[in-house]
Amino acid sequence: MERGFAELIQPIFQTVEICCVKPDERVVILSDTNTVPVVTDAFFTAVTSVGADPVLVTMTVRPQMLMNPPDSAVAAMMDADVVFDLTVKPWLYTEATNRILDSGTRMLQVGFATQETLIHRPPTHQIIEREKATKNLLEGCKTFHVFSEDGTDIVMERGDRRIHTQGGAVDHPGDWDSYGVCLAAFAPLEDRANGKVFLNGTLDINPHEIILAQPIEIDVESGRLVNIKVDHPEAKQLADWLEAWDDPNAYIIAHTGFGLDHRAKLQPPDRSAWESILGGVNIAFGANNIPQLGGRTSSKSHLDAVLLNVSVEVDGRLFVEKGKLVGIDNLDLNN
Repeated sequence: MERGFAELIQPIFQTVEICCVKPDERVVILSDTNTVPVVTDAFFTAVTSVGADPVLVTMTVRPQMLMNPPDSAVAAMMDADVVFDLTVKPWLYTEATNRILDSGTRMLQVGFATQETLIHRPPTHQIIEREKATKNLLEGCKTFHVFSEDGTDIVMERGDRRIHTQGGAVDHPGDWDSYGVCLAAFAPLEDRANGKVFLNGTLDINPHEIILAQPIEIDVESGRLVNIKVDHPEAKQLADWLEAWDDPNAYIIAHTGFGLDHRAKLQPPDRSAWESILGGVNIAFGANNIPQLGGRTSSKSHLDAVLLNVSVEVDGRLFVEKGKLVGIDNLDLNN
């Protein structure tokens, strides 16, 4: 349901404020022909209310995900201090993203979020503090072991990869984040993930958002998805989706981590909420070649899955126990 301007303006104003937009900064609001106009209007109003003079760039919606915006739009974003990306097709893992972030522009992806998320899960100072504290605790980790009673048992090695956390806001040059996505993640070494996973929560295979009715059993060897047990329709849908890309890199593990937002729920279906569920574990395959992750895989595709009620040991220390964060001290994890 399309929401009204009055409902959107306060949380979007809060977002602009937490993103530290200043009157003298160059701000680009990027939309496409499928962006809901009231969202564009709310961002334009919020940016102007802090004294900045935003430029609105509108492009034709892309036919599929992970396609570069037009060169003229990329040039405008590279020249900006802040970009609010309201486009509906994700283009994060593209060459254009790297050029824009490398130029020092900070960019918030917004089109990924539903209007319900825009209203009910804007960035807050509490979430930002939780994000920063979690990053500090994970900085030295080497191994990430995910396991569960239903048979998931996979170990991934971080090596020297950076820890990437998100709180739904951007506040420094070259920063990238996504509205409503609150998590801690990293890109494992591409050949150092081994084990079995039962995908038992959600599956985001753009444009399909699926809450799984049955687990999908997969095997990962040396960082690559090598087997999908195709024993029910959702498993076949995943196998067919991957095969359709005709890209061997689509099967390489991209990132893993866990959600940090107590407000995020399973229902209604919302890909930004799924990755953010407090204690939910994300595991992704495909492209991960963005500065924030430091991964090396370029791919035509990117899929995200979230595991529920699983446990995580980081270097042998229990951080998540059956879907609940337990290893993070001095953080209010309940509200």
